[in-house]
Amino acid sequence: MYEENMGGYIVLPSEEEDRLVDEETYYWNKIDMCGVRFRCRKPLCENCGGYGGLIHKTNFARILKRFGNLEGKFLRQFVFTVPGNLRTCFMSKGGLNSLFGITKRVIKKNFGIVAPGKKRKRREGPRFELQKNAVAILHLLGEEVIYNPHINVLLLDNRDNKMKLTEEILHEIKRSYKRALQAYTGTRLDTVSVHYAYKASKADIKKSVWYMARPTDIETWDSVSADYYDLPLSDFTSFGLTGFHFIRYWGRDF
Repeated sequence: MYEENMGGYIVLPSEEEDRLVDEETYYWNKIDMCGVRFRCRKPLCENCGGYGGLIHKTNFARILKRFGNLEGKFLRQFVFTVPGNLRTCFMSKGGLNSLFGITKRVIKKNFGIVAPGKKRKRREGPRFELQKNAVAILHLLGEEVIYNPHINVLLLDNRDNKMKLTEEILHEIKRSYKRALQAYTGTRLDTVSVHYAYKASKADIKKSVWYMARPTDIETWDSVSADYYDLPLSDFTSFGLTGFHFIRYWGRDF
């Protein structure tokens, strides 16, 4: 049985010093040969969050586990960015959940199949089902370190399919995304940004997953100017997004 010690430590039997206990919640790390420190697993924690931290490593391992065998596969990588004039529409848990939903519908429409089932009304269109494995990862900051919500979609596909997408397919993806954003926000848009790339080798796939799986550290959040918003962005991510899932798994096998 474990016993609590001073300073948040837990004493373990010596033969279990290196044991990983309940990886969904705890992480044990050897300290002073006899104890371990409890990890909170919060993105803004200086120990758990940030590049190379516990959350980053756990996200990376979970995504690769979900993807399974990469033999004969390649990775499609999309970045769906919210236009600057619409970003305040997605500064809430509900708004960001809707952004996930919009992106998922676009991916299902362009890479899924028509789902069997109850006949729908013509104006509703067909219902699509995604049979390929995909991971959607939300990042809230852009390269300029400002609030810039964008969703990275990693779609695992068979090598039998063409890696490079035609201009027609890319145009349809952008058109679907623009129409969905306009319908949600009630704002007319001229253009939207959807970036596409692909990774063919296993090493490049893992590099992309590692990069996309990173959480944002507290130092970066605190460096963001929040004068335009009603509250500091660090407070928004700490309290406004409590319990929010930044990573979503889509597809038949997920």
